[in-house]
Amino acid sequence: MDRKNVDTPALPRARAGRLPALQRWLAYLLFLVCGGSGLAYLVGHEWQIARAVLADHQMLVAHGVSAAMVLVLAGSVLSTHVRAGWRVKRNLWTGMLILGVMLLLAVSGEMLYYGSEESRDLSLWVHWVIGVLTLAIAPCHVLIGRRSARRASSR
Repeated sequence: MDRKNVDTPALPRARAGRLPALQRWLAYLLFLVCGGSGLAYLVGHEWQIARAVLADHQMLVAHGVSAAMVLVLAGSVLSTHVRAGWRVKRNLWTGMLILGVMLLLAVSGEMLYYGSEESRDLSLWVHWVIGVLTLAIAPCHVLIGRRSARRASSR
């Protein structure tokens, strides 16, 4: 018996890797809350724009809580979404890029909280730069995935 077919259900190529609707919309919502709160704090803290609102501690709390939820969600898609995408060899570059930036954001975020004072400036800079880039990378992953699914279904 072929081990590959035992582990994963057979899905049409166009459907393979697509998140269930609830998980997909939860991912979009968490991405918006986490990315939006992080960007808002960056703008308020660094550029002094509406600092009383945007650089407030509650904005960091929203960012931290939503980031923890994003990491749980990321873990939940590893066994299905990532595996299916890898199996059909579609959207691999942006998928690997998303996983890489998630890892960098998680590590740099932890370093901000638990790291030494000497590492704080570098961790902060890495977290901000990678975080802002993620705001462009994640939508690209979704759009490229949709386009490749359309192409696969038309074959």
